[in-house]
Amino acid sequence: MTEHTPITLHGVMSPNVVKVAIMLEELALPYVLKHVALFNGEQFTPEFRKLNPVGKVPVIEDPALG
Repeated sequence: MTEHTPITLHGVMSPNVVKVAIMLEELALPYVLKHVALFNGEQFTPEFRKLNPVGKVPVIEDPALG
């Protein structure tokens, strides 16, 4: 496997985010978890809305896709 910049998984340890983390582990893809402070409304900030206009987690950023 070639090394590349890790995938960023945005979320919290909710069931849907955990499912994605398990998938990334099973595929042996490098990733980092970036915590989203849902109770503080971070999912509604303009920066997060650029990643997901719906304002929900999980969100995956894969630098290999540009």
